Amino acid sequence: MTEVIVRNSVDSDFTEWRALWKQYLVFYETVLSERHTESLWQRLLDAGQPVECLVAEVKGRLVGIAHYLPHADTWDERPICYLSDLYVDPSTRGEGIGTLLIRGVEQRSRDRAGRVSTGRQLRTTNRREPSTTRSRAGSGGSSSTNSILRGLTRRLETRSSV
Repeated sequence: MTEVIVRNSVDSDFTEWRALWKQYLVFYETVLSERHTESLWQRLLDAGQPVECLVAEVKGRLVGIAHYLPHADTWDERPICYLSDLYVDPSTRGEGIGTLLIRGVEQRSRDRAGRVSTGRQLRTTNRREPSTTRSRAGSGGSSSTNSILRGLTRRLETRSSV
């Protein structure tokens, strides 16, 4: 496997990040204005904002993004981290890049003495061609990524009263 660098986004990533963000929106059949996209990018770079971004880079090219929000929790004094958006370029799926991005978010959450939670309903695919499979965590996608998502979901569900 080619070396994958997972790192915080920087201003010079905008063009490649924007292309991945637009692909992510297409995947979710969503249209957001260019103004929204530019505003999101500024918030991702602003240390004073709660939303953060990791990027995955292979051979100098961005191939994945993860947006996450560390925040206070009503159930625990420790902060938690919500993984909001995760997208890997279809040409590099199946190579563990999504897993590396999730682990990067987990590490940053642990660094803050917190933990990671994810929503229960995820839309996933690990196919190289576009797909719109709606599934629960653990269906579709790579087995290692699904294992991590199942673990995150289990941790969330054990805290849930539902």
